[in-house]
Amino acid sequence: MMIKFKLNQRFLLNGYFVAALSTALLLMLQLSLRPIFAEAPTINIFLSGVILATYFGGFKAGLFATVLSAFVSAYFLVGPSLSLLVAEKRELLRLLLFSGMGAALSVLVSHLRKLEKGALQVAIEQKEELRASDERFRLLVDGVRDYALFMLDPDGRIVSWNAGAERIKGWSADEVIGRHVSLFYTREDREAGLPQREMALAITQGRYQVEGWRVCKDGSMFRAEVILNALRDADGRLRGFAKITRDVTAQKLAERQLEESHARLDSVIESAMDAIITINAAQRIVLFNTAAARIFGCPAAEAIGASLDRFIPEAVREAHRKHVRKFHESGVTKRVMGRLGTLSAMRGNGEEFPIEASISQTEVAGQKLFTVILRDITERKQVEALQENDLRKNEFLAMLGHELRNPLAPIRSAAQIIRKIDAGEPRLRWASDVITRQVTHLTRLVDELLDVSRIVQGKLILHKVRVSMSALIQQAVEISGPLIEERHQTLSVAIPDREVLVEGDSVRLTQALSNLLDNAAKYTPEGGSIWLTVTCRADEAVVSVRDSGEGIVPALVPRLFEIFTQAERTLDRSEGGLGLGLAIVHKIVELHDGRIEARSEGLGKGSEFIMHLPFIGGESCRMPVVTPSWHTSAADAPETRQPLGLAREQPS
Repeated sequence: MMIKFKLNQRFLLNGYFVAALSTALLLMLQLSLRPIFAEAPTINIFLSGVILATYFGGFKAGLFATVLSAFVSAYFLVGPSLSLLVAEKRELLRLLLFSGMGAALSVLVSHLRKLEKGALQVAIEQKEELRASDERFRLLVDGVRDYALFMLDPDGRIVSWNAGAERIKGWSADEVIGRHVSLFYTREDREAGLPQREMALAITQGRYQVEGWRVCKDGSMFRAEVILNALRDADGRLRGFAKITRDVTAQKLAERQLEESHARLDSVIESAMDAIITINAAQRIVLFNTAAARIFGCPAAEAIGASLDRFIPEAVREAHRKHVRKFHESGVTKRVMGRLGTLSAMRGNGEEFPIEASISQTEVAGQKLFTVILRDITERKQVEALQENDLRKNEFLAMLGHELRNPLAPIRSAAQIIRKIDAGEPRLRWASDVITRQVTHLTRLVDELLDVSRIVQGKLILHKVRVSMSALIQQAVEISGPLIEERHQTLSVAIPDREVLVEGDSVRLTQALSNLLDNAAKYTPEGGSIWLTVTCRADEAVVSVRDSGEGIVPALVPRLFEIFTQAERTLDRSEGGLGLGLAIVHKIVELHDGRIEARSEGLGKGSEFIMHLPFIGGESCRMPVVTPSWHTSAADAPETRQPLGLAREQPS
């Protein structure tokens, strides 16, 4: 039925059918109006049929309607009736005029019909294109998942919602369409009227961009970058808003982390003790850290932009430029500089100084950059020079000790021979004793030099065994006793009533104790007192050597155990020595895992040296018991005073 209807409709709208139908209907109308028009009926009414035929069938159908109408008019309406013959010229002219007008109308209506069809086709195509464009836009909007794209009406209510908005905010379109946009704002922002204020700004400015916190369906918040556009029609009336929202939480976090990383890097660069200098391909400075400003004596503001040549000695500038160029061409990212020798740099005042440096290269934004990290090694070079000098000094002391020791044995032997040549001659006996004593003293000084040399070079070797403190005390007193007796001093010794054992080198520990006793004897006036006490505290044996001597200046106490350190001596150098004894004691005690300390209340108030040694054996110590003291006997005046008198008595 549908197909039949379409065929009938198409047939009914055919131009030729319309021409025949309209001509027939108009003829019947003319015949019915003939009594009104009498003998002169109008034929122009057939032009309406021509127009209809042309509209539906085109120019040919219109021309057909014109010819058909002229033929019908001549046969039925123009006399003689029912004949194609036209008797009057006037009627013939009227038929010809009608035919011309019909043809003209056919041309005109056909052209207008073509224009109408063209315009209609354009309108249809435009409508289809608009529909396709709307579809593409819808697909585009719905396909965007990184942005929330939605529309608002003039009151701020949501009228559209894309998939990106659902993904970012969590609400589906059914849940939000028709609701106010303030749904996505925090309570504080809603109470402050922020949504309305943003829409007002968009209306005023046309476009408003802002960044802030927005709320998701689950109550979580995200950092949003929002663009709000006011939409107006051709008349300028507000039709609503287009809103674009992007979640920039991760981006902001990354930016903050990058900023923090840059801040940390800047902090490291600025707090670095080494100079960090970055130059570009033209070897001009683009980074000059605080350490560089300090080392080169030039402010960063003055250095940045300057050529690196400013801080390179003139003699090596060209070589340095070539090195940087070769490094660039090598493709190596970093390299230590100065492998063939010490590098030099130049301070802002022109002073040259030694450095060690490394260089690296990188590319930032298409720009080649070279970074040099350098260190001022002036102090290191000075220390190395001092160490070299110290090593030579130690080697010299060791050699000197050996060279001085070699003639001492023959001198001692010669003194003994002199004593035996004429034992009855007092002057020869005195001379022999003096030589023997001085050789002994000189031997001790040489031994101290050799010990210090061994200590400095780390060659002092210990032979540790379990040893009794009482035995060590006895040996030390036997060694130092003659000096104490010579100076008419009193030595009081107090030791525990139980055995106290330590692990150590008995020779070196005896040496340390005798050095302390000798030191006390030297700096205690004749007739003074010395106290030697041994106690036990927890897991250590404590040995104290105290005297009533000159005392120690407080400023000197911290340096007492350094090599060549002595208190002030009188011009006659009566105390003698090289200032090595306490340094040797300190090292011996240290090698026994012990410690030693010095105390003094000041000049004239005596001094005390306390030695702590690990306690490894024996029963627990009780209170110390005072043993019989060693007292000097009434002896003649020291022989060291005799040479002057002897010299007066000797014949010339």
